[in-house]
Order: sequence, then C-alpha cells, then structure tokens
Amino acid sequence: MPLPYFTVPLLRVILFHDVIISQHLLFYNGIFTEIQVFITFQ
Repeated sequence: MPLPYFTVPLLRVILFHDVIISQHLLFYNGIFTEIQVFITFQ
C-alpha cells in the first residue's frame, strides 16, 4: 500500500480535530471573559 493512501485521511482527521479544539477554546475563552466581566462589575 502506498503511503499517501493512509496520509490523506489521517491529515483530515487531525485537521478536523484541530478545528474542534479551537472551537472549544474559543467557547471557554468566551465564558471566562464573561465571568471576569461579571466579577468586575459586581
């Protein structure tokens, strides 16, 4: 079996995983910022 046959799906999975992780980081960043703002304006 040639290497590219395995490499392409693997790269796709890694990229997809990275997108999901960055989405989650943005989400948690937003929550953290809201908590900070809430504490600041208490």
